[in-house]
Amino acid sequence: MSWSNSWMGKPSAIKAAIGRYAATLTGMSKDEFEAARPALETLLGQNSNIEKEPIVSLEANGHAYEKDGVRQYSACNVTLKTIGTLVE
Repeated sequence: MSWSNSWMGKPSAIKAAIGRYAATLTGMSKDEFEAARPALETLLGQNSNIEKEPIVSLEANGHAYEKDGVRQYSACNVTLKTIGTLVE
């Protein structure tokens, strides 16, 4: 099973979008995503600023293989980049 998505925006907004994305997943894909979700949210938190949040790009995907109900392989790839600050 697998999951994949990308987001761009303020870290707090991406955290909210991650929650909405999680609600669309089912089965093993949801299980795999929920296992990675705390790490994604932690990384976003490390790229926040209370005074002015930067705009970041987060791309994340993961997949796993099970045989007879036993996980044989799993992987997660994440790219997080700071784009800059939004001029409003």
